[in-house]
Amino acid sequence: MILKKISLFDMDGTLTKPREKIQPDMIQALDDLSNFCEIGIVSGSDFPLIKEQVINYIPNNLAEKITIFPCNGTQVFPFAGGSYNRSYSVSMMDEIGRGNFFELFSFLLKQQRVICDDNPDIIIRGNFLENRDSVINYSIPGRSSSIDERKRFEFIDLTRSIRSQLLTRIKTYISRKKLNLSASIGGKTSIDIYPKGWDKTYVMNHLVEYDPIVFVGDKCEGSGNDRELYELQNAADNLICFKTSSPEETADIIFKKIMPMMSKV
Repeated sequence: MILKKISLFDMDGTLTKPREKIQPDMIQALDDLSNFCEIGIVSGSDFPLIKEQVINYIPNNLAEKITIFPCNGTQVFPFAGGSYNRSYSVSMMDEIGRGNFFELFSFLLKQQRVICDDNPDIIIRGNFLENRDSVINYSIPGRSSSIDERKRFEFIDLTRSIRSQLLTRIKTYISRKKLNLSASIGGKTSIDIYPKGWDKTYVMNHLVEYDPIVFVGDKCEGSGNDRELYELQNAADNLICFKTSSPEETADIIFKKIMPMMSKV
């Protein structure tokens, strides 16, 4: 069997600035890379957000070489027949049970009330909790926040460690309730909660015919949601990972590291 090659990318902070659209220079970098391997986007975001930030701006001849893996790879959207259509998905509610799922939602809403009471200077816009089928995304200021409001929250979070303290409380709740769940920090405003094993390493289930697999992400340490996949390279012979700090650095990694590597295998 002839194995295929693929380069995987996180989205926010890697291909794009958080919650911003992909830039022409990055589209060009991906187009150049597509001459050497297939491309995948594996993100904690759901498909509509990836569409809003990336898919809407790439031409079909590039899109047909890119597979979208939303919600840590627990969903798969290949490009076929001129559009992206879902070919695979799993359900967190089915995995942990409806009762546990809604008890968790109730707990998170109570946490939001506590955070708002303790931090009245945070600008709150709404859409705090998103059920993405396989992931619950909890954004403290809300998914409806503007870019400037997100940056404001980011500064507050850095000075007060709001998300890291919240993450500890969520993990304590999960342990006390004996739920088979994990939680990690994602993006600049969010925490993602999902069944154990449904982190970004899940994407590897879809890539058994690929070698090498390259991954680039910006949240590769601590409680970041790229960490598990980044660390998997220590145990997976076909996985090579790179840390990035910005889309500009990602483009540099593509041209200086990934493309030369893919041209030789």
